[in-house]
Amino acid sequence: MVSSYHCRGIGSNFNRNDAERLISTTGWLAHCPSALRRDLVSRARLVSFAKDATIYRVEDEPSGIYGLVDGQLRIEFDVFETGEQVAFIVKPGSWVGVASVIHRRQRALTVNCASASTLLFLPIAEFEVLAKDADNMREFAKLAIENNDMMLSAARDLMNSDIRARIASRLIAISGGADVGYEEDGYGQIAITQADLAMVCNVSRKTVNQELAQLENMGVLSRAYRKLFVTDANALQRIAKGDFVHVPAKPGPSGAQPTSQAISSAITVSANYPA
Repeated sequence: MVSSYHCRGIGSNFNRNDAERLISTTGWLAHCPSALRRDLVSRARLVSFAKDATIYRVEDEPSGIYGLVDGQLRIEFDVFETGEQVAFIVKPGSWVGVASVIHRRQRALTVNCASASTLLFLPIAEFEVLAKDADNMREFAKLAIENNDMMLSAARDLMNSDIRARIASRLIAISGGADVGYEEDGYGQIAITQADLAMVCNVSRKTVNQELAQLENMGVLSRAYRKLFVTDANALQRIAKGDFVHVPAKPGPSGAQPTSQAISSAITVSANYPA
Protein backbone atom coordinates (compact mmCIF):
# COMPACT_ATOMS: atom_id res chain seq x y z
CA MET A 1 0.00 0.00 0.00
CA VAL A 2 1.25 3.49 -0.77
CA SER A 3 2.10 5.22 2.49
CA SER A 4 0.06 8.38 3.01
CA TYR A 5 2.83 9.58 5.35
CA HIS A 6 5.43 9.60 2.57
CA CYS A 7 3.20 10.39 -0.38
CA ARG A 8 3.21 14.11 -1.16
CA GLY A 9 0.13 14.01 -3.36
CA ILE A 10 -0.87 13.21 -6.89
CA GLY A 11 1.47 14.46 -9.57
CA SER A 12 3.20 17.32 -7.79
CA ASN A 13 5.63 17.83 -10.69
CA PHE A 14 3.73 16.40 -13.66
CA ASN A 15 0.21 16.45 -14.94
CA ARG A 16 -1.33 13.10 -15.79
CA ASN A 17 -0.85 13.39 -19.55
CA ASP A 18 2.82 14.32 -19.28
CA ALA A 19 3.50 11.46 -16.87
CA GLU A 20 1.80 8.91 -19.12
CA ARG A 21 3.71 10.16 -22.14
CA LEU A 22 7.08 10.01 -20.39
CA ILE A 23 6.64 6.55 -18.84
CA SER A 24 5.28 5.17 -22.14
CA THR A 25 8.27 6.32 -24.18
CA THR A 26 11.18 5.30 -21.93
CA GLY A 27 12.44 2.06 -20.46
CA TRP A 28 10.60 -1.26 -20.37
CA LEU A 29 7.08 0.01 -21.11
CA ALA A 30 8.22 1.73 -24.31
CA HIS A 31 9.04 -1.71 -25.77
CA CYS A 32 5.73 -3.32 -24.79
CA PRO A 33 2.78 -3.74 -27.16
CA SER A 34 0.68 -0.60 -27.48
CA ALA A 35 -2.37 -2.29 -25.95
CA LEU A 36 -0.47 -3.10 -22.75
CA ARG A 37 0.97 0.42 -22.57
CA ARG A 38 -2.48 1.93 -22.90
CA ASP A 39 -4.16 -0.41 -20.40
CA LEU A 40 -1.41 -0.20 -17.80
CA VAL A 41 -1.19 3.59 -17.62
CA SER A 42 -4.98 3.90 -17.56
CA ARG A 43 -5.16 1.62 -14.49
CA ALA A 44 -2.19 3.14 -12.63
CA ARG A 45 -2.19 5.95 -10.07
CA LEU A 46 0.15 8.94 -10.24
CA VAL A 47 1.95 9.36 -6.90
CA SER A 48 4.82 11.51 -5.62
CA PHE A 49 7.30 10.92 -2.81
CA ALA A 50 9.66 13.22 -0.95
CA LYS A 51 13.44 12.76 -0.93
CA ASP A 52 14.49 9.87 1.38
CA ALA A 53 10.93 8.50 1.53
CA THR A 54 10.65 4.71 1.59
CA ILE A 55 8.40 3.18 -1.06
CA TYR A 56 8.68 -0.32 0.41
CA ARG A 57 11.02 -2.34 2.58
CA VAL A 58 12.41 -5.86 2.67
CA GLU A 59 9.72 -8.31 3.89
CA ASP A 60 6.81 -5.97 3.06
CA GLU A 61 3.89 -7.71 1.39
CA PRO A 62 3.65 -6.90 -2.33
CA SER A 63 1.10 -4.19 -3.11
CA GLY A 64 1.82 -3.56 -6.79
CA ILE A 65 4.51 -2.33 -9.17
CA TYR A 66 5.97 1.16 -9.60
CA GLY A 67 7.21 2.95 -12.72
CA LEU A 68 9.53 5.91 -12.19
CA VAL A 69 8.39 9.00 -14.09
CA ASP A 70 10.80 11.52 -12.59
CA GLY A 71 13.52 11.50 -9.93
CA GLN A 72 15.88 8.78 -8.70
CA LEU A 73 15.40 5.66 -6.60
CA ARG A 74 17.88 3.77 -4.42
CA ILE A 75 17.56 0.00 -4.53
CA GLU A 76 18.94 -1.63 -1.37
CA PHE A 77 19.39 -5.21 -0.22
CA ASP A 78 20.10 -6.60 3.24
CA VAL A 79 23.73 -7.41 4.05
CA PHE A 80 24.20 -9.69 7.05
CA GLU A 81 25.43 -7.80 10.13
CA THR A 82 26.21 -4.61 8.18
CA GLY A 83 22.73 -3.38 7.32
CA GLU A 84 21.33 -2.42 3.92
CA GLN A 85 23.64 -1.92 0.93
CA VAL A 86 22.75 0.24 -2.08
CA ALA A 87 22.79 -1.93 -5.20
CA PHE A 88 21.43 0.50 -7.79
CA ILE A 89 20.32 4.05 -8.36
CA VAL A 90 17.79 4.06 -11.16
CA LYS A 91 16.44 6.52 -13.70
CA PRO A 92 12.99 7.36 -15.10
CA GLY A 93 11.53 4.54 -17.18
CA SER A 94 12.54 1.89 -14.63
CA TRP A 95 9.94 -0.35 -13.00
CA VAL A 96 10.20 -1.92 -9.55
CA GLY A 97 8.41 -4.62 -7.61
CA VAL A 98 7.39 -7.01 -10.39
CA ALA A 99 9.11 -10.20 -9.13
CA SER A 100 7.43 -10.18 -5.73
CA VAL A 101 4.05 -9.43 -7.32
CA ILE A 102 4.36 -12.32 -9.77
CA HIS A 103 5.42 -14.74 -7.02
CA ARG A 104 3.11 -13.23 -4.38
CA ARG A 105 6.01 -13.26 -1.94
CA GLN A 106 7.44 -10.63 0.41
CA ARG A 107 9.67 -7.90 -0.98
CA ALA A 108 13.30 -8.96 -1.33
CA LEU A 109 14.65 -5.40 -1.59
CA THR A 110 14.13 -1.96 -0.11
CA VAL A 111 13.31 0.98 -2.40
CA ASN A 112 13.98 4.55 -1.21
CA CYS A 113 13.83 7.89 -3.01
CA ALA A 114 17.27 9.38 -3.71
CA SER A 115 15.45 12.57 -4.72
CA ALA A 116 11.89 13.82 -4.82
CA SER A 117 10.24 11.37 -7.22
CA THR A 118 7.05 10.95 -9.22
CA LEU A 119 5.86 7.43 -10.09
CA LEU A 120 3.01 5.50 -11.61
CA PHE A 121 1.71 2.86 -9.19
CA LEU A 122 -0.17 -0.17 -10.55
CA PRO A 123 -2.01 -1.88 -7.64
CA ILE A 124 -1.72 -5.65 -7.43
CA ALA A 125 -5.43 -6.13 -8.22
CA GLU A 126 -5.01 -4.20 -11.49
CA PHE A 127 -1.81 -6.13 -12.23
CA GLU A 128 -3.73 -9.39 -11.88
CA VAL A 129 -6.34 -8.21 -14.38
CA LEU A 130 -3.65 -7.40 -16.95
CA ALA A 131 -1.71 -10.62 -16.22
CA LYS A 132 -4.70 -12.76 -17.23
CA ASP A 133 -3.68 -12.02 -20.82
CA ALA A 134 -0.84 -14.39 -21.78
CA ASP A 135 0.90 -11.79 -23.95
CA ASN A 136 0.86 -9.28 -21.11
CA MET A 137 2.20 -11.87 -18.67
CA ARG A 138 5.04 -12.57 -21.06
CA GLU A 139 6.02 -8.89 -20.98
CA PHE A 140 5.94 -8.84 -17.17
CA ALA A 141 8.11 -11.97 -17.12
CA LYS A 142 10.60 -10.30 -19.48
CA LEU A 143 10.82 -7.37 -17.07
CA ALA A 144 11.48 -9.68 -14.12
CA ILE A 145 14.22 -11.50 -16.05
CA GLU A 146 15.87 -8.25 -17.16
CA ASN A 147 15.82 -7.00 -13.59
CA ASN A 148 17.34 -10.23 -12.34
CA ASP A 149 20.13 -9.95 -14.92
CA MET A 150 20.91 -6.47 -13.63
CA MET A 151 21.18 -7.76 -10.07
CA LEU A 152 23.55 -10.51 -11.19
CA SER A 153 25.65 -7.87 -12.95
CA ALA A 154 25.84 -5.82 -9.74
CA ALA A 155 26.84 -8.88 -7.73
CA ARG A 156 29.57 -9.70 -10.26
CA ASP A 157 30.94 -6.17 -10.07
CA LEU A 158 31.01 -6.22 -6.27
CA MET A 159 33.16 -9.37 -6.38
CA ASN A 160 35.72 -7.67 -8.63
CA SER A 161 38.84 -6.90 -6.58
CA ASP A 162 39.96 -4.32 -9.17
CA ILE A 163 38.33 -1.24 -7.65
CA ARG A 164 38.83 0.98 -10.69
CA ALA A 165 37.27 -1.64 -12.97
CA ARG A 166 34.41 -2.03 -10.49
CA ILE A 167 33.71 1.70 -10.48
CA ALA A 168 33.92 1.91 -14.27
CA SER A 169 31.54 -1.02 -14.70
CA ARG A 170 29.01 0.47 -12.27
CA LEU A 171 29.18 3.83 -14.05
CA ILE A 172 28.40 2.08 -17.34
CA ALA A 173 25.49 0.20 -15.75
CA ILE A 174 23.89 3.24 -14.14
CA SER A 175 24.33 5.33 -17.27
CA GLY A 176 22.21 3.00 -19.35
CA GLY A 177 24.49 0.21 -20.50
CA ALA A 178 27.60 -0.29 -22.58
CA ASP A 179 26.73 2.57 -24.94
CA VAL A 180 27.30 5.52 -22.62
CA GLY A 181 26.89 7.87 -25.56
CA TYR A 182 27.87 11.45 -26.24
CA GLU A 183 26.08 14.73 -26.59
CA GLU A 184 26.80 16.82 -29.68
CA ASP A 185 29.83 18.39 -28.04
CA GLY A 186 31.20 14.95 -27.10
CA TYR A 187 30.11 14.79 -23.48
CA GLY A 188 27.67 12.42 -21.78
CA GLN A 189 26.35 13.15 -18.29
CA ILE A 190 25.70 10.78 -15.39
CA ALA A 191 23.72 12.35 -12.54
CA ILE A 192 25.05 10.77 -9.34
CA THR A 193 26.71 11.98 -6.18
CA GLN A 194 30.10 10.61 -5.19
CA ALA A 195 28.58 9.42 -1.91
CA ASP A 196 25.95 7.36 -3.76
CA LEU A 197 28.57 6.00 -6.16
CA ALA A 198 30.65 4.91 -3.17
CA MET A 199 27.67 3.01 -1.75
CA VAL A 200 26.87 1.37 -5.08
CA CYS A 201 30.50 0.22 -5.44
CA ASN A 202 30.86 -0.77 -1.75
CA VAL A 203 33.96 1.35 -1.21
CA SER A 204 34.70 4.42 0.87
CA ARG A 205 33.94 7.89 -0.42
CA LYS A 206 37.67 8.67 -0.14
CA THR A 207 38.47 5.75 -2.46
CA VAL A 208 35.84 6.88 -4.97
CA ASN A 209 37.25 10.42 -4.92
CA GLN A 210 40.76 9.11 -5.58
CA GLU A 211 39.67 6.83 -8.42
CA LEU A 212 37.53 9.50 -10.06
CA ALA A 213 40.45 11.91 -9.87
CA GLN A 214 42.62 9.35 -11.67
CA LEU A 215 39.97 8.80 -14.35
CA GLU A 216 39.69 12.54 -14.77
CA ASN A 217 43.46 12.86 -15.17
CA MET A 218 43.30 10.12 -17.82
CA GLY A 219 40.70 12.11 -19.78
CA VAL A 220 37.98 9.50 -19.29
CA LEU A 221 35.58 11.76 -17.38
CA SER A 222 35.23 15.14 -15.70
CA ARG A 223 33.51 15.99 -12.44
CA ALA A 224 30.97 18.60 -11.42
CA TYR A 225 28.54 19.06 -8.55
CA ARG A 226 26.42 15.88 -8.26
CA LYS A 227 27.35 14.95 -11.84
CA LEU A 228 30.01 13.15 -13.86
CA PHE A 229 30.68 13.85 -17.53
CA VAL A 230 31.93 10.91 -19.59
CA THR A 231 34.48 12.19 -22.13
CA ASP A 232 35.70 8.83 -23.48
CA ALA A 233 33.13 6.03 -23.32
CA ASN A 234 35.39 3.54 -25.12
CA ALA A 235 38.14 4.01 -22.54
CA LEU A 236 35.62 3.62 -19.70
CA GLN A 237 34.43 0.33 -21.20
CA ARG A 238 38.01 -0.95 -21.52
CA ILE A 239 38.78 -0.04 -17.91
CA ALA A 240 35.64 -1.90 -16.80
CA LYS A 241 37.05 -5.00 -18.51
CA GLY A 242 40.37 -4.61 -16.69
CA ASP A 243 42.32 -3.31 -19.66
CA PHE A 244 45.01 -0.71 -19.09
CA VAL A 245 44.09 2.54 -20.77
CA HIS A 246 46.26 5.60 -21.23
CA VAL A 247 44.31 8.55 -22.57
CA PRO A 248 45.88 12.02 -22.85
CA ALA A 249 44.06 14.36 -20.50
CA LYS A 250 41.83 16.90 -22.21
CA PRO A 251 39.74 19.73 -20.74
CA GLY A 252 36.01 19.83 -21.13
CA PRO A 253 34.27 22.60 -23.05
CA SER A 254 34.82 25.99 -21.41
CA GLY A 255 37.48 24.57 -19.15
CA ALA A 256 36.28 21.79 -16.83
CA GLN A 257 32.58 22.19 -17.50
CA PRO A 258 30.50 20.80 -20.39
CA THR A 259 28.17 23.05 -22.32
CA SER A 260 24.64 23.82 -21.22
CA GLN A 261 23.38 21.70 -24.12
CA ALA A 262 25.09 18.64 -22.64
CA ILE A 263 23.57 19.41 -19.27
CA SER A 264 20.06 19.86 -20.63
CA SER A 265 20.15 16.52 -22.49
CA ALA A 266 21.77 14.56 -19.68
CA ILE A 267 22.06 10.82 -19.47
CA THR A 268 20.58 10.24 -16.02
CA VAL A 269 21.08 7.29 -13.72
CA SER A 270 19.64 4.04 -14.99
CA ALA A 271 19.22 0.42 -14.12
CA ASN A 272 16.51 -2.02 -13.50
CA TYR A 273 16.44 -4.63 -10.79
CA PRO A 274 14.18 -7.29 -9.30
CA ALA A 275 12.16 -6.41 -6.22
